Amino acid sequence: MKKASESADPLWTPTETGDFLKLPVSTLKSWRALRRGPAWIKLSSQQVRYRKSAVEEWLATQEVDLEPATPRRRR
Repeated sequence: MKKASESADPLWTPTETGDFLKLPVSTLKSWRALRRGPAWIKLSSQQVRYRKSAVEEWLATQEVDLEPATPRRRR
């Protein structure tokens, strides 16, 4: 049996998540208040964690398609 620390989908602290995303922890805190950013798990009133997979999935949705937009016709 695997230990929790050996899990294939680890739980990251806000500091670890911020390090991965290259963002300050304060940004993650603001996003949580605005219900934005990657999904999080609230362990207590003062502790949150982020699943690695949730952070990676959220990050993938932030990718911008660089294909040129179809021009709009003027009326």
